[in-house]
Amino acid sequence: MATVFDISLVEQFSPVLAFLLVFVIVYGVLLTTKIFGDNKGFYAIIAFVLGLLSGLVPGGATVIVSMAPWIVLMMLFLVFMFALTIFAGISQEDVVMMFGGKQVAGWFIIIPLLIIMIAALSNAFGQQLLEEGGSGEAASGFRQNITNALFSKQIIGLVIIFVIAAMTIRIITESPK
Repeated sequence: MATVFDISLVEQFSPVLAFLLVFVIVYGVLLTTKIFGDNKGFYAIIAFVLGLLSGLVPGGATVIVSMAPWIVLMMLFLVFMFALTIFAGISQEDVVMMFGGKQVAGWFIIIPLLIIMIAALSNAFGQQLLEEGGSGEAASGFRQNITNALFSKQIIGLVIIFVIAAMTIRIITESPK
């Protein structure tokens, strides 16, 4: 049945959309940073090659298509957070200082981006690597193996111990007021 929201045809164009996304982002970053001077043609060639590689490499488009919605959601969250704090009368500098300053606040963006990238890479290549490893666990599936590993008693216990240790170190090293 045909519907207005049927976007199955768009999936056929995911390599092209991945190429365009990578091309635009890389070209914009290179223009902004001016890492190689003011040579716009050279920036366009670099962006074109990287975009082409992202669309042609098997799994490259899958990684980008998996990452894009999560990065958009993260950026929307940041925009709404800053908008709400501005509406509440808190300046952007105060919000950045609440996160520990500019150096620390950058890690609040870098760490989620790394987590998104790892999740996208595992989504694209995880099952393939599991099957190539020759493990007997390949039959149960990559996602099931990750879920079993992350929610095992040993991992949860380790996380709890790390949280308690981090809180203890923070309390011990805190200077008295």
